[in-house]
Amino acid sequence: TAYEIRPRDWSSDVCSSDLFVEFTAMEKEAVAFVVQRGSNGAVQVSAHRLKPGAAELEQRIAQFRTLLGSRDLGYRAVAKDLYRDLWEPLEAKLAGKTLIGVVPDGPLWNLPFAALMDKSNAYLIERAALYYPPSLAALAERSALPSGRATGTLLAVGAATADQAVTAMDVQQVSRLYASGSSVLTGSVATEAAWKEQAPAFRILHVATHGTLNRSNPMYSSLALRAGAGDDGYLSWPGRLAAAERVKGHDISLYNLGVRGETTPM
Repeated sequence: TAYEIRPRDWSSDVCSSDLFVEFTAMEKEAVAFVVQRGSNGAVQVSAHRLKPGAAELEQRIAQFRTLLGSRDLGYRAVAKDLYRDLWEPLEAKLAGKTLIGVVPDGPLWNLPFAALMDKSNAYLIERAALYYPPSLAALAERSALPSGRATGTLLAVGAATADQAVTAMDVQQVSRLYASGSSVLTGSVATEAAWKEQAPAFRILHVATHGTLNRSNPMYSSLALRAGAGDDGYLSWPGRLAAAERVKGHDISLYNLGVRGETTPM
């Protein structure tokens, strides 16, 4: 059943081409909450019960990632099974959707949803663009922010100490694509403080660095920038909110140089 609501805080950010899916992984089952705009213009929310529980999902996702990492073609069968159990129950909601916001939970944070495969052998990413907001509540808060007033186009940050030459080359190459509208921070000036100060002024944010993964609370995973006065150089989601998310309208690109380590549960 779809329940019609009109949330004043973020309904204006949900256009007809958008679909938001927030998962909750429980012991014996999972639930997907789907948010979309109905044909009458009102925002609708529906809940869908899914078979796999958290422990089973963790095991299957670990297998899926192992197969992908080893380039084992056996991943296709697992990709289809996961699609069947997690996404196929939502098929009716996908028609005409070109942008899907996915909010995972628990072991689902480790699932590359884009690599899920339907019965026709099409990947999910071939049907719609995917992105990962921290939560639907965060989207509600974001919609209340003022529209972006970015004066620059691109801020490119290369901060990985161990791969400084690689990150410097990456951000320089990216910045040349945007010419006069870009700014580059590398080496000792690629600090957390510089990010927080400058990020709101740019529409596109590109970061080339390492990261630290917090499997227990993924939103507190962090990007490794350079430390400076009053900060440790590790930029977690709250830190990104304090900068880039003060206004709407930013595109964030991450150049993956690998996960440096894992943090303990918070």
